[in-house]
Amino acid sequence: MKVSVIINCHNGAKFLKHALDSALSQTYENIEVIFFDNYSSDGTGDLVSQYKDERVKYFRSDTFLSLGQARNEALQRAGGQLIAFLDSDDIWMPTKLELQVPLFTEGVGLVYTTAEMVHLGKTTKVVSNKKIQGNLFGTLLGDYFLVMSSVVISREALYSLNQWFDPRFEIIEEYDLFLRIAANWQLKSPLGRLTQWRWHAGSTTFTKTKLITKEKRILLRKLKEEFPTLYRENVDAVTKVRGKIIVTLALVLLRRNQSKKARALLRRSSIITKKGLFVYFASFFPYASVDKLYRFLKGNPLI
Repeated sequence: MKVSVIINCHNGAKFLKHALDSALSQTYENIEVIFFDNYSSDGTGDLVSQYKDERVKYFRSDTFLSLGQARNEALQRAGGQLIAFLDSDDIWMPTKLELQVPLFTEGVGLVYTTAEMVHLGKTTKVVSNKKIQGNLFGTLLGDYFLVMSSVVISREALYSLNQWFDPRFEIIEEYDLFLRIAANWQLKSPLGRLTQWRWHAGSTTFTKTKLITKEKRILLRKLKEEFPTLYRENVDAVTKVRGKIIVTLALVLLRRNQSKKARALLRRSSIITKKGLFVYFASFFPYASVDKLYRFLKGNPLI
């Protein structure tokens, strides 16, 4: 089966070579790389043009698009039976696709891998290490553990949806898409840490925290409308998401040195989580110190 490797990029030249090299060095060679340049101005196009491998297909947008829109533009150009995602600052291990492709049996729509979170060349955390498989809609909703660059989906699963990436989403566009796939398809995972997810100062996940809360609220309304039965059956997962929204808003207040408001918000919430309790007591200390402690304990910034 042919695999279309989707790489979306906006001003990602700094780490791009590592990502492209890891895709083209796969032991599974039946691939095409759909590279969609989202109006970059940092020489991204020049870097890609240095690759003479005919499997690399370069496309460029004439305007800047939301991440959801940009991913859809790339998907429209994909011709493979399977579709893999690789963010422009992440890295694949050489056997990643070789180990994932055989797992696409009847009813399987998504195959993910364990990933290492990497910062300044060092592994700080292991992500997606759950090794759970099957029908995982509720699990994913309440405790989203997938790393975008670890995921391969089937073309059949993608085309079974009434919408691909939601263009309204800039941060959680993959959370939404993969949840909707999980509603009707099984997930599988091979053994091994096969993806490296690089986090750095410019990582969108860590720079647009407040936007995450807005998008998650939209997502919950969307899921309730599109999958009413699944939504009702997974009320605990829905409650967990709502609790995470409150904690994230409290963190935004902490970063603005509004500790009292953060604590008031957490006290008003009827949803109590371990992270919420951590944030509440942490609010009595300087945010920078708390963030440093959290990075030490968890391996990533406090978000």
